[in-house]
Amino acid sequence: MANSPMRSSLPTAAETGLPPRTENSRWRIVRFPGTSSVEIALAREQALADEIEACTATPLFTVWRCPAALLVSRTETRLPRFTEACVELASAGWPIVVRKSGGGACPLAPGTIQISTTEAAAPQATMNSKYAFVAEIIQETLRAFRLESHVGSVAEAYCPGRFDIAVAGKKIAGIAQRWFRNGQGVRCITTAASLNVEEAPEILAGVVTRFYGGAGSSDRCLADALTNMRLCGAKPPPGGRDLTAAVVTHLATHARMLGATGREKSGR
Repeated sequence: MANSPMRSSLPTAAETGLPPRTENSRWRIVRFPGTSSVEIALAREQALADEIEACTATPLFTVWRCPAALLVSRTETRLPRFTEACVELASAGWPIVVRKSGGGACPLAPGTIQISTTEAAAPQATMNSKYAFVAEIIQETLRAFRLESHVGSVAEAYCPGRFDIAVAGKKIAGIAQRWFRNGQGVRCITTAASLNVEEAPEILAGVVTRFYGGAGSSDRCLADALTNMRLCGAKPPPGGRDLTAAVVTHLATHARMLGATGREKSGR
């Protein structure tokens, strides 16, 4: 991946090596173990989304981790020195991947967790209800690790938005959304989030600021606007060592519980 400064094309479905699916009464929950790149993970998500055939299809919940990369939107590819910034960041171990959703630059790393829900768009579906549902999953997970959070835009954080999730006023997670037609022609919604469990805010802010500066933008990100679960005092369960792995497990378990009760149907 480091040999290519920018990756905007994704592997085919046949190349993704999709894992077996886990079924419950409402959600199809899929965890991507050992994801080798952001491109592979995003292609896996798209391949799963392309299997949705109607509004009655089981919605998807995916959770995964990946090596370091910087997600950017198509809008940011039009920055005056975008190509030069891609080369610079790739040489520093932060390859740039162009995502299909909107928003600003978003750094991913092994200490962050990527979460998404994908479902057919019912006629009454709204953007806000889908954002709120994913925010609820993340906030409940934070509470399980004794962290209280609130939803609202965090100034001077990366990819700021009104559905940012903050602890003590600092951004710990962000959410983006995409409406599209899948390979079956079904109108779908993907709501994706990135939760920082234990990546240093200084590193993430530095990567985002370096990208914008190199690409010719005045946008910046301040480390003081960011935090992670470990800095906030979260610890793995007794006997465990890997906090990020414990959070992945909790997210999948909580999503399964929501599916069992049908609560994800609220606002559809």
